[in-house]
Amino acid sequence: MPTPLLIYTDAPSHNTGLARICRDLASRIHTDLSDLFRVATLGVFGRGSARYPWPQYSANGPDDALFNLRQVTEDFFAGERGILLTITPPSWLFALALPQFMVKEKPEWKAYTDWMATRNFDIWAYLAIESHGPFNQYGPTTRAILRGVDRRLYYSKWGATIANNSGIHEADSVCRYIGHGIDTETWKPAEPGIVRQLRTELGIGPNDLILGCIATNTRRKLLPLLFESAQILRHQLGNSRLKLWLNSDAPIREYNIGELADCFGFRLDADLILTNTNEKRPDTWLAAMYSACDLTTLPTAGEGFGYPVIESLSCGTPCVTGQFGAQSEFLADWRNPWICPTAATHLITNSTLIEPIYDASQWASRLAIAWTELRQRGTLLREECRQRALDNWDWNVVWPIWKMWFAQGAAEMAQRLEAKEKESQDAASHSESANLPPAPVPSSRLGSAVRGDPEQQGQPAGNGDPG
Repeated sequence: MPTPLLIYTDAPSHNTGLARICRDLASRIHTDLSDLFRVATLGVFGRGSARYPWPQYSANGPDDALFNLRQVTEDFFAGERGILLTITPPSWLFALALPQFMVKEKPEWKAYTDWMATRNFDIWAYLAIESHGPFNQYGPTTRAILRGVDRRLYYSKWGATIANNSGIHEADSVCRYIGHGIDTETWKPAEPGIVRQLRTELGIGPNDLILGCIATNTRRKLLPLLFESAQILRHQLGNSRLKLWLNSDAPIREYNIGELADCFGFRLDADLILTNTNEKRPDTWLAAMYSACDLTTLPTAGEGFGYPVIESLSCGTPCVTGQFGAQSEFLADWRNPWICPTAATHLITNSTLIEPIYDASQWASRLAIAWTELRQRGTLLREECRQRALDNWDWNVVWPIWKMWFAQGAAEMAQRLEAKEKESQDAASHSESANLPPAPVPSSRLGSAVRGDPEQQGQPAGNGDPG
């Protein structure tokens, strides 16, 4: 009978990377692993959609999701032991992995903590690791969180390596990672006519460079580095003109994008094209914009995966990013010159996480290297970028690995439940035997029993009474 599997992350109808992973995995489990699992989603920041054929539960945020987790699991699991598959950074998992430490100021938290002590589900965590603590290890809090779940899988080799350094292993002493795939039929080079039209509309000349960047306006996305390195590169180009396209979610939040542009000499609509991710344009539009760019870049303090890098490559456009984080794995040992090394690091936040510091001149030099190669090799380089994505991160390549991981987990869970059932049966049989009248003690054993047989007393044989 299929095991109930509830995916907890952003709602599949939401416009985020977590939401995309949720719907990609849920749809494949629903269609390709229905013999092992029946799947549902518990999504935050969304209300679900009738487009998806599996049960969908919704919550207004992480706290709301946890306060309603008992009701959701009782409804979906229907008395069976199930699986809660979380797709989150480790910080989201504190209340799930360590419920005994939750502050019990609200009645809801006390009820939740008491219930979690008797939970009837395993917690599997698919983990986005964006940073780490000193010595390339997780800090104490993150280590405790990760040890509090039943099964772990990492987005990247980077995350799995940090887990290994931290002594966090699975039952077989292995740290595993699987990248989530992309739909390379969506993320593909746009037709040449569409690219020419877009570049004309954007005012890009034949010798000009358009540099693209997709980044939310948060601290982790290093937007000041973007503008400073772009300004340096612009001065290096000579007769070529650089135009910057930034697709972000808010003009003012962590950074004031308008002020950054003004400080570094980028005029809105003339040198800077600013689009908003909240407008929810179709992926085909975004793929066309990737295709129209000469280069893209992801200035980041660390990504758990790094969608903008692999999407750009899949659309045939080179991308430059930083060394710190999982996003560099898309380029490692293939285009190392497109990876900018860190200049320094420092510790931030109450979780004691490392944040990288990059030199804008070095970042600009990496952009210049990629731009030079594109000018020299043109279509051949774009084809190699596309092939890199097809060979390594297409869902047709990645999903068979996922299937093995899910099948292994289902088999291990079934074996454990069978062993627990057998243990219960053996205990019941032992209890019945204990209620029977005691058998007579043979006379040949009376002396040993009186003197104290060494095996009965738990002593090593040969240390009993010598007489």
